[in-house]
Amino acid sequence: MSWRILTLHKIKLAVSVAGIAFAVVLMFVQLAFLKSLFLAETQGPAQFNTDLIMISPTRVLPGMSPSFPLNVLRNSLADPDVENVTPVYTITLARWRNAWTGKGHLIQIYGIDPDADVFNIERLSDYRDQLRIQGAVLFDRRSRDFYGPTFQGVETELSDRKVTVIGQVSLGPTFRSDGNALMSRRTYFDHVGTGDLGPIRTERVDFGLIRTREGADLDALARRLEQAANQQVRVQTKTAYLAQTEEFVSKNTPIAFLFGFGVVLGISIGIVFCYNILYNDIAAQLRQYATLKAIGYQDIQLTKYVVEQALLLSLLGYVLGYVVASAIYAVLSNSARVPMPMTAGRAAMVFALTVVMCQAAGLLAVRRVHRVDPAECF
Repeated sequence: MSWRILTLHKIKLAVSVAGIAFAVVLMFVQLAFLKSLFLAETQGPAQFNTDLIMISPTRVLPGMSPSFPLNVLRNSLADPDVENVTPVYTITLARWRNAWTGKGHLIQIYGIDPDADVFNIERLSDYRDQLRIQGAVLFDRRSRDFYGPTFQGVETELSDRKVTVIGQVSLGPTFRSDGNALMSRRTYFDHVGTGDLGPIRTERVDFGLIRTREGADLDALARRLEQAANQQVRVQTKTAYLAQTEEFVSKNTPIAFLFGFGVVLGISIGIVFCYNILYNDIAAQLRQYATLKAIGYQDIQLTKYVVEQALLLSLLGYVLGYVVASAIYAVLSNSARVPMPMTAGRAAMVFALTVVMCQAAGLLAVRRVHRVDPAECF
């Protein structure tokens, strides 16, 4: 009976489903933006090939400037559980010149050891020999188009000094930087001018990658290394570092709050839509509900019919919203160059929220049925 009541006016049903689908799409998109914010902030570190990450204790985001002495990283080799260490240098204030227009754009750059497996990036090892050449850079193919031509052999300028693109890799932009470039440590210091190729004790490093021996207790090793460095650094597993960054972004950035508020807004819109739909349907068929009460139907039975209608609306609206949101994900992922997958966990979360909001609307609307007096309708 619930399905028959719901499909009595098909045009009204279509409009109702579209309204709920809009709320579903809004929730999907806002959750995707929120997750993409977390993913974008950790695009580089997430691909580090390491067991532990050593950073400055004051660093909270990958692109922030706090660094620590390189000799602290090197000293960690004294621990028997440490197999090797690799420094990584990075800055987001370098300026890349578009080879066609001559216009400069800020870019994030990484200075790495060409002989070390710093990133889990496909084909990165193919460029080891070329990266040793002064001025050679690998450009991120997922960077924004306004950086201009970045194919192999292109010559341009980075921070007003000549560089040559030797190939492309895949990292992805962040919300603070629209592109990335990789280069050797020597090229990095030569072009950025924020470091020193002199004695090791004078160098500062942004990330220290620590590979451990098999069977090492990572948490215990991290604590030992911090104590050995007199708390000059913080040492974490890669998983812990990424989780901490996500937590910081979610709690301390306005944009994360806005995306979270968008999810709440989507739920509110869905409840309003569903409530209006069910309330108007009940109002239009109030005499029928009054008849059912007159012949002995209890409020709990009538509530069941309304709740079933709400469930059907949530299912129809969710399916349409899921299809539309998947298409939007594909478009945004391609244009923003930020991964935006439709995950099973997110799909399940939005489905649960959709059912809850429609059920909440149904329980609010059914109060009109509970209040009706059959004697007043006839």
